[in-house]
Formats: sequence, structure tokens, C-alpha cells
Amino acid sequence: MNLSITIIGHNEVEHLRELLPQLKWPDEIVYVDCESHDGSLEVAREAGCRVYSRPNNTNLNVNKSYAMEQANGDWVFYVDPDERIPEFLVSEIEKVIQGTTNSAFKLNRRNHYFGNWLRHGSQYPDTQLRLFRKDSAHFPNRHVHEKLVVEGSIGKLNNDMLHFPYLNISQFLSKFDFYTRVEAGYLRD
Repeated sequence: MNLSITIIGHNEVEHLRELLPQLKWPDEIVYVDCESHDGSLEVAREAGCRVYSRPNNTNLNVNKSYAMEQANGDWVFYVDPDERIPEFLVSEIEKVIQGTTNSAFKLNRRNHYFGNWLRHGSQYPDTQLRLFRKDSAHFPNRHVHEKLVVEGSIGKLNNDMLHFPYLNISQFLSKFDFYTRVEAGYLRD
């Protein structure tokens, strides 16, 4: 079984510089750049990703779907630029896709805000459905955080993914502004 990692991003050069060197294990990395102007596209290309350019659609699933369509792997692992894949999770993924009857796998994500892991409340475990057979899943193209739809059984991985969405208050406020504008647009429509 072969595996494609798909990533979409807009102005994620710093995250990509940290993430991409860690991703030596998949058969391919598909990066869809969404109108970046910070060098993200060049960093992805230099790292050996298959690179595509698309409009920066506020409905992220449009570009997630496009990335999935470009992937050649039987299995797809969707990763955000601000996420990290520890080695023990890599080993588990490589094992489970070899002989499973599941169509997809959920995993827990450890959210780190301003450098601190949020262990309690709604932030952990932050369960995500990210690893799936390409022919058994699709992203609905309705809303920004619409969940992946899977046909077939879904398993659960034991190891966690790491997530670093906000390194400082400026990043937090910028993303907060983006998501509130998107949600306000949904309410208006």
C-alpha cells in the first residue's frame, strides 16, 4: 500500500520549513498553495513536494478535495502545516495501512497554544479523522471545518499528532478574525 500526504496552505512558510523535513516517509507529498506571498510555494517545491496553486478559498474543503484528487496513493494522510507527526505515529501508520480492513483512522491531536500543551477541557483529546483510503472518503464542500465523510469502518490510532496553531497572540487574533468572517458569511447566506 502506498501513502500520500496532502497539505494545503496560505502563507505558511515558517511552518513548512519545520514540517517538510520531517516527512521523508510517505511515497509522495502533495502541497496545494492558496495564493501565498511569503515563499511557501518555493519551500514546498524545494522539499520535493508535488506543488499546485489554487485560489485561497475560505471553504478549505474545496482545496482539501483538490489535493486529494491529485494524490496517487491508495491511502491519504491529510496534514495541516502547523501540525507535526512524531516518529512513533509514523511507525503506527506504516503498520496499520498494510493489513487493515478499515477505510479510515481517527487519531488524537495535542493542541499547543503559545507553546503550552492544553491537556484539559475540550482541547484534548482533539480527535481528528485524517488517515483514509482515497477511494473511500471525500470532503463535503459546504463549510470550512466540515468533517471528512468515509464509507466503511473507522479505526483509532494509539499515538497522537501534535498541533501548534498559535505561537503568539498575533497569530491567534489573525485566525480568530478569519474564522469569524467565514462564519458570519455562512450566517448571512
